Amino acid sequence: MKFHGFNWPALRVACVRSIGAGQEGRLEQVVRPEHGADRFQNAGVTVLATPVLCHWFESAAVRAIAEQLEPGEASVGTRLSIEHLKATPVGMQVRVTARVVGAGGRRVTFEVSAVDDVELVARSSPRCNRSAPPTSREVRMSADDLVVNRVHSASTATPGRAVNQVRDHQLVIDEPTHLGGPGEQITPAEAFLAGVSACGVLLVQSRARDSGVRLDRVEADIEAVRHRRDTSVFQRIEIRFRLSGPTQGEAIDLVDHYKTH
Repeated sequence: MKFHGFNWPALRVACVRSIGAGQEGRLEQVVRPEHGADRFQNAGVTVLATPVLCHWFESAAVRAIAEQLEPGEASVGTRLSIEHLKATPVGMQVRVTARVVGAGGRRVTFEVSAVDDVELVARSSPRCNRSAPPTSREVRMSADDLVVNRVHSASTATPGRAVNQVRDHQLVIDEPTHLGGPGEQITPAEAFLAGVSACGVLLVQSRARDSGVRLDRVEADIEAVRHRRDTSVFQRIEIRFRLSGPTQGEAIDLVDHYKTH
């Protein structure tokens, strides 16, 4: 995939003053095989995938304010946080409702939920936001400030194993054994968690340096829990920091800064 810059269509900014709290948008979908988590590199998991739910949340939010937009006006998603609470099998119907809970400036805030034929499937956590699209000047500034990272991944002769080229480094990743992979190298989930914890260590270190706080060492342990029947969803992720050098108050401030960035 190549990115050739940005080419936004000419759009006018919607006047969110005409969008009132309580407006709702709804979407009903039957979970089909193409909506399954197994279509997102999660072999054998044939329940509704979280990325599909995110798409449905977005569609319901768009519908909630569609009638208030004039021709040529549009909105774009700016924040989506979702709690995926249960697995929904293929063939079951899902109903998504997005309700406007606030509007001001260029931003509209929603509460979104999804239920299937039995119970609540997912909900926004805590809320979802949409806003007017960026101006052409904002787009140019964003394009100039882009940092591009590239990774090349390829299958190997070993089923369930991929080799990844990152600059001059090679990283081998295996599917875990319970998904049919060899499980000898780090798994995709472990690689993801390593990135999260490493980011935490580096951000805390950078914050300490910028704020003049003494920091001799920072360590992070991360643990994630998933159901074996649906590994596409993390039920819980917990990260614990150990800092040497700062006072207790300084250590709390450093970690709190990481949590908000």
